[in-house]
Amino acid sequence: MEKSFESKSIIGVRNKFGITIIGALLFGIGWHIRGSGTSDPTVAMLLLLLFLSIVFGPRKKFNPYIFGVIVILFRVLRRGWGTLVGQAGIPWVYPGVYDRFGIIVPWWYGYFWLFVCGIAWSTLAALFLGGYMFSRKNQYTLYDFWLSLVIFIASWVLGILIARAIIPHISPLTYQVYINGLDGTARNYKAMRDNFAVAFAIIPVLIYLGFAGKECKFVGDSLMIMIFFGIGFSIADVWQAIGRNNLDWGLPFWSLWEYFTGFVIGILVMIFYYRKTRNQPQSADIDFPYYPKNTMGGKILTYLIAHLGLFLFGIQESLRGGLNGALEALGIGFELETWMGILIILLLDIPLYTLYQKGLIFRKFKQRSFPEKSIIWLISLLPFYMTCYLARIIISGTLFPLNICALVTYIDIVSFIIVETYLIINYIQHQNH
Repeated sequence: MEKSFESKSIIGVRNKFGITIIGALLFGIGWHIRGSGTSDPTVAMLLLLLFLSIVFGPRKKFNPYIFGVIVILFRVLRRGWGTLVGQAGIPWVYPGVYDRFGIIVPWWYGYFWLFVCGIAWSTLAALFLGGYMFSRKNQYTLYDFWLSLVIFIASWVLGILIARAIIPHISPLTYQVYINGLDGTARNYKAMRDNFAVAFAIIPVLIYLGFAGKECKFVGDSLMIMIFFGIGFSIADVWQAIGRNNLDWGLPFWSLWEYFTGFVIGILVMIFYYRKTRNQPQSADIDFPYYPKNTMGGKILTYLIAHLGLFLFGIQESLRGGLNGALEALGIGFELETWMGILIILLLDIPLYTLYQKGLIFRKFKQRSFPEKSIIWLISLLPFYMTCYLARIIISGTLFPLNICALVTYIDIVSFIIVETYLIINYIQHQNH
């Protein structure tokens, strides 16, 4: 892997407040377009990781392989949330209301279940994004990694059994709606059950890692990242409570919830990283206990994790979503399937990747440090993702004239302009130095 810790930081720690806001705007964009149908969680996490590399790199642990592991784990553990977002209220103002059926529930239901949802979505990824990134002791081995995965899966099964037993008691009203199938599907009940089970499953893993590594800091840092996602998912749901109880306002409450979910998480993660790296030398980082060997199998694994998992899946997902949205807006009855998008990307990428690894193309790019590659990727990927997201909206003519239903799209565009301009200016300044 690249010795990125030998190079210099691109942005560094100056103007912490401004950089934190840029990180929040970036993750806000990523999280909203994640839910727009032209992206998925890999894109949001990739944008965040690349920005962390620019600000807090270079570090040994900031490299394509580790980032690929985090992105893949975050994508795999994505659970559904059914209509849990529609149950939030505001105390003494709005009660919680079960979406579509008007069943009154306690105001805190939506916030509680979305907090659980945030914990569930981030679990295994948080072990790397939090604990691993700031562990100074080489206490863990590959054996610990695989054993933790076994414990997690076993605990997940146990968590499902526990969820089945307690959900009827902690959410009796919505449970009756879900289980009776009034909405024609059991997906909402499954969302409650699965998110609770995954959130429960991480607890035995944290206990094991705490005892195995004798390092409570690892557990605490991992848990903090999970809590940040729980807070972001839940606190932003206030937009759902406001919008659903004032439909005549025309607020795009679902999109507002998505954007500010990412915005809040982005702020919390940036503050966390600033505090954790304040007194930690970059050279003190340890290596990941396992890297693929320089064999054919190892090279394939590196490609799948550090390249396909990190970049290409998110690219094909956005490309596919953007094309499908544009075709729908044009009234063309064709839909590009996920496997088609992956095949197109692979057919284009494999020969280019082979030439790149042999040093036949993009030689100057290959010689750059990982933070430099990160900012180049960010500057390039952001316009691509925004184009895919805006294609359907522009073609359908819903962007103009100005209307409140497109409020979050306007916020996305302004955020994009601010972030992209900031990145370009910093890249130019870095090149001049």
